[in-house]
Amino acid sequence: MAKLSKSNYTYDGETFEIGSDTARVIYAASQDTSIGTQYKVPVVSITAATYAVTTEQSGTIFTLNKADGIVVTLPAATAGLKYEFYVETALTSNNYTVNSAGTGDTLTGFLRLIDIATLGSHIDNNDNVITTGVSIPAAADHQLVTNKTTTGGLAGSHWVYTCITDALWQVSGTNICSSGATLATPFT
Repeated sequence: MAKLSKSNYTYDGETFEIGSDTARVIYAASQDTSIGTQYKVPVVSITAATYAVTTEQSGTIFTLNKADGIVVTLPAATAGLKYEFYVETALTSNNYTVNSAGTGDTLTGFLRLIDIATLGSHIDNNDNVITTGVSIPAAADHQLVTNKTTTGGLAGSHWVYTCITDALWQVSGTNICSSGATLATPFT
């Protein structure tokens, strides 16, 4: 039970001085009846050929659901923004593309590339058959472009974009590529 006096705020048996940061946080939490129920993040299905993500959608998981490809454009890089992209519908033609807002907003991080034939199995590194790979963007790269074969984009591909400065997106995730394809970087 919360109790407020002129100099103190008491909550759940503990007393805090009015004006302290702790008292403000605890008081606000005690007044917000929705705390504890906001555990779900928004999920948005994209089915249009083009989609512009907004800053207000930070934290959203976007599912890509257009077999002939989608071009997604991120907002201008602003530290703290975060988006996830999940390929729900496999590409049959064209590309799934994620563009930064401009060439000055570049990418860092890496993606795992995996041959679809190895899903559901243990993968051993083998010098004769390349079934997995890692792709790291070059300094000027600002796009992720999948083609369903060598650069991935099959169902199950998943990319996380976290903006770490006002000009740099950190990208991580997994790209599922066609069986037997020669794996290649999706970054440009």
